[in-house]
Order: sequence, then structure tokens, then C-alpha cells
Amino acid sequence: MSTNFKLEWHGASITGATVIIGIFDGVHKGHQAIIKRALDLTNPVVALTFHPHPAAIVAKDKAPTELLTLNERVHQLLAHGVSSVAVIDFTEDFSKLTPDQFIEDVLKKELDAKALVIGSNFRFGAKASGDAQYLKERAGVPVTALDLESELGNSVSSTRIREAIVGGNIEIARELLTRPHQLVGPVIHGEKRGRQIGYPTANVQVGANATIPSDGVYAGWLTVGTH
Repeated sequence: MSTNFKLEWHGASITGATVIIGIFDGVHKGHQAIIKRALDLTNPVVALTFHPHPAAIVAKDKAPTELLTLNERVHQLLAHGVSSVAVIDFTEDFSKLTPDQFIEDVLKKELDAKALVIGSNFRFGAKASGDAQYLKERAGVPVTALDLESELGNSVSSTRIREAIVGGNIEIARELLTRPHQLVGPVIHGEKRGRQIGYPTANVQVGANATIPSDGVYAGWLTVGTH
């Protein structure tokens, strides 16, 4: 099959770097550990990520909500020290690439990766048939696979953070993210009930795939533009 795919750079187009691979939704404490390990190895570091989430293509009924939009994800990756972010448009055709095609056409030909850092549960290739051990055997470069649960002392995952947010456990989510969960969108007109009782409110229209806390009253910060 054809191995054509669309890759978009956010930042400079960099080859010959250490490459970290993952969805990185939330850029949480575990992802930050991967970045730190990569930065310890060499500089620069390129983050290879995918959009939309692979599950949205191969298992639509199981696709998770987002902790961060793509733009926010890129911003957080760069803020934590990554030199550039390469985003692959995850399509049905791309989902059919074999593990060997992914290694040869993406990691070697496109990125010329000199080292790889991943989570130990990383899977890739058609039907998630490639794993960390396969990558170590076939990549031809040093591969570091971090066991994030062992590294951090407890389970850290985007799934756990989503569950905490939806369950209203915002402090747990904040601890795992290392920052408050954020929702982004334009302010829209509502029914103006707040001003009738002396508490004007701002109604924010978030994305349809945003991870929203359970009903309740939460303290937070509002940023308008860059302020």
C-alpha cells in the first residue's frame, strides 16, 4: 500500500534529532517525564504526535474527549522544552501502515531520528501491532521506553485525568497535569440569568470534544486573549 501521509511542522522542520512519540493529550506529568529524559539525552528534541486521536478513526465509538486542543497541545510541548512538534494527519490510510512502514517511512526517511523516547505502553502500526520491544529491535537507533508508573510512583494517564475531571475531582487532575485543567472557546450570549441575581457570568462555548467537569461550582481563572 502507499505510505503517503501528511506531516505538519509546528516550529522549525528538524531532522536528526531525538524523537518522542505519542498522542500527548494533556502533556501531563508522565509526558513531561518523557520530555525530560529526551532532553537529558541530547538536543534538539522533536515531538511526533497525531491528530485526530487514532481512536477517532479506528474505533469511533471509543474515541476519548480531549484534554487539550491540538494548538494547546503543541503550545504545552514547546513550553516544556521540545524544539519542534511534527503532527501527522491520522487518516484511515495511515492507520493501515505496518510497524515496519512506520519505522522506515516516518522515523527514518522523514525524521532521520537519532534516538527515540516513548512510554513503555506505546503501540504503533496497523491494529497497534508494534510495541516498544519491536521498536527496539527494528529502529536501528537507541530506544528508551519509560515505565511511567514506576518512574512516578503511581498511574499517570490521560484516561485517569479525564475520569477525574468528569467526576469532579479537579485537584487530582491538577496534580497529574501539573497545572489547572483549561477550557478554551469564545464567549457567547446566554440567558443573562446571572446578572438578574447580581452575579454576571460569561458563557464560554467550548469544543464539542472538550473534557468538561461534572456539574458544580468551581473556582478558576479567566484569560481573555493574552490577558
